[in-house]
Amino acid sequence: MVLGAWCLVLDFFNLNFNILMKIKGKVVYMNLEMGFWGIEDAKGNQWRPVKMPEQLKHKGKQVEVKARKVDEDMSMIMWGTPIEIIAFETLGP
Repeated sequence: MVLGAWCLVLDFFNLNFNILMKIKGKVVYMNLEMGFWGIEDAKGNQWRPVKMPEQLKHKGKQVEVKARKVDEDMSMIMWGTPIEIIAFETLGP
């Protein structure tokens, strides 16, 4: 019974990482550390894809992505919330 309770607690904390989010924003390139790509939304939230698709690597491009938060064990980059992009589309010309 105790093991079952622990599994429920672990599932509760892991739920946040399985929820798909829709993020609409602008692609940015940050020339910090080794340089990296990110997305800034209209509210000023900063999102850092762990593997930014090549098609999105255009500074200033408006995009809409479906993504989920990921848990990184270690990263030198202290900018944005790490996400995994599941699907994407570019907006505008």
